Amino acid sequence: MRRIALAANTITAARRLGFTGQRFPVVLAGSVFVHSALLRELFTAAVMAVLPGAMAFLPERDAATGAADDGARSAGCEPATIYPRLVRLIPAGLPKSGMR
Repeated sequence: MRRIALAANTITAARRLGFTGQRFPVVLAGSVFVHSALLRELFTAAVMAVLPGAMAFLPERDAATGAADDGARSAGCEPATIYPRLVRLIPAGLPKSGMR
């Protein structure tokens, strides 16, 4: 099996956190995982070969959207109420992906 440095780092972190011998989530965050099925497969296989309890998954939203949600809540706003206003502020021609 090919060695993937990111998988090795994930394995090390999981071991240090005591996640051996149990099921635990591994979030495949980042566009490289979203756009590369090969990398997802290689990474997941490498991690699961050592830690079979790892449950790899793609997040429902990107990290920027999650950060915006957290910021809105910290400001006392419900994210769903501000998204329509934010989408109107995005200049024409720019992608509005990730915005609800």
